[in-house]
Amino acid sequence: MNDDTPSFLLINVGAPFLIGLAVGYFIKKMLKVGLFLLGLSIVVLLVSSHYGFIEINGANLTDSVQQGTGSINDFGSFLMDSLVGLGGVGISGGAGFVAGLKLG
Repeated sequence: MNDDTPSFLLINVGAPFLIGLAVGYFIKKMLKVGLFLLGLSIVVLLVSSHYGFIEINGANLTDSVQQGTGSINDFGSFLMDSLVGLGGVGISGGAGFVAGLKLG
């Protein structure tokens, strides 16, 4: 067996996996923060509507949330495609991303 095999695997498999792991973990944490802020803003809007400060149209609110969800899905697809194409063994970057999402 060649002595360069462990360093080859570490660089070509381990590094993309760690990058994917870090990105997946970060995305999961930011998704939680984003959902918290979205929920907070909806509660503020509903309370403001209750006290008569603003008027809310439920259909427009639902449409806005659906557009945001579509944008988040597009961004997630972009990240996954970028990580799969990373390095010599692209599947390890995607696997690291999925593992990071599970850990986050």
